[in-house]
Amino acid sequence: MSRADNSAGLILASSPMFKKVFGKANVGRSYDLPFDINTRKFSYQNAWKQGIDVTPKYKSFIEHWAKRTLIVPPRMDRYIEKNLEIQHIFQNYAAPDDILPYSIDEGFIDLTSSLSYFISDKSMSRKDKLDNVSAMIQRDIYRKTGIISTVVMSNSNPLLAKLALDNEAKKNRYNEG
Repeated sequence: MSRADNSAGLILASSPMFKKVFGKANVGRSYDLPFDINTRKFSYQNAWKQGIDVTPKYKSFIEHWAKRTLIVPPRMDRYIEKNLEIQHIFQNYAAPDDILPYSIDEGFIDLTSSLSYFISDKSMSRKDKLDNVSAMIQRDIYRKTGIISTVVMSNSNPLLAKLALDNEAKKNRYNEG
């Protein structure tokens, strides 16, 4: 969460569990949460503004999860630093012109020119080669940054890879609870 004094407690990112429990997306405001972020107590005012039907069970549920919610200051400089490390890892697998950063935490790599360099086995299908190189990239990202990454592939264009990521890969995360 960003500093409350400069942006009304902007929620910059949230875990899958946070989204599930509080019904929120990645970006939102702390005043939209059903609890007070300072006291971790249920906020009747916020619930009323959102038209939430409050029951004792719901109040208890929210306060239970509010106590378990970690609110941390953003470290955008660290995020950018890790992004640059990952971009350098990508350059071990493709030319800079074949790397297309999409956002601070997503990007595309066209492996067409370099795929056979990493896996020269002509009997292997393109899909299997892509699977293997993707696993190599993921291992390098984890080994060098400690970040667990998600890889999706498309044989045709980045849009299909992005759609696959948004519609499937983000739903099938391990470590949600």
